[in-house]
Amino acid sequence: MKTFNKLFLLILISASYTLSAQVAINDDGSPADPSSILEVKSTNKGFLPPRMSASQRDAISNPAEGLMIWCTDCIEMQFFNGTAWVNINGNTAYTPWYCGLDFEDERDNQMYTSVQIGSQCWMKGNLNYETGNSWCYSNNSSNCDIYGRLYDWSTIMNGEAGSNTVPSGVQGICPNGWHVPGDEEWKILEGTVDSQYGVGDPEWNKTGYRGYDAGYNLRSTSGWTPPGNGADLFGFFALPGGYRNNSDGNFYNLGTHTYFWTSTLNSSLSAWQHHIYYGVATMYRNTSHSGNGFSLRCLKD
Repeated sequence: MKTFNKLFLLILISASYTLSAQVAINDDGSPADPSSILEVKSTNKGFLPPRMSASQRDAISNPAEGLMIWCTDCIEMQFFNGTAWVNINGNTAYTPWYCGLDFEDERDNQMYTSVQIGSQCWMKGNLNYETGNSWCYSNNSSNCDIYGRLYDWSTIMNGEAGSNTVPSGVQGICPNGWHVPGDEEWKILEGTVDSQYGVGDPEWNKTGYRGYDAGYNLRSTSGWTPPGNGADLFGFFALPGGYRNNSDGNFYNLGTHTYFWTSTLNSSLSAWQHHIYYGVATMYRNTSHSGNGFSLRCLKD
């Protein structure tokens, strides 16, 4: 067969008929080598295998042993050996990190997972890095394992100035490659997940209850005081970790509320925070005393 157009016709025919002949793809009319079922020959063109990212590769269901692709972000030829993807030399295939994979905080070896929501990549869980003024709810370490730690605002900022840019540019106490999201970045998240008010809608600039169902869509499907469980439509997995009150040092609202700091300062003693209530579909936005202990979700740079 002399042209690629003829090959396409041959493939089309094979959808209805079983072929037993050898196939040669070339421009000189020579037959396929007797030892091959398919021979591709050219002096001025190459062969292109399927090209895809690592995340697209990993989405292939039940790959066949020997399946081969070019990994576009690994920059290498890879094939499936029946158990795992390996590179063409047989070594374990390099997989660049992408949102949706787990990652390790090298400071304390804590493991976190991640989730892509619209244009943003969020930690799927609250930070649990012990530093500065931080607490486990009721000073019970098992609560840190579930809900992460509660921090005052100065601690999450780690000496950096307040910011409301997109991205905030404030690493604070987040792991390398991650940052403390600003008020505007939280508004983007809310507009992405809400079914009625999109990103950039003036609704998100209000204080108090805002939106239609962003809170419900971010809440986990279990763990909240009834009827507080949410839909968790986007995998954010917000759990009701409560907070620590600065004025009396007591802990409140475990199981019913979750509060998240932003990197955005309101005054010398207060900063913007966003939180979710049980049984309420909307999101709440307000300022709080910077000494209160709230949760922190980091955002990928």
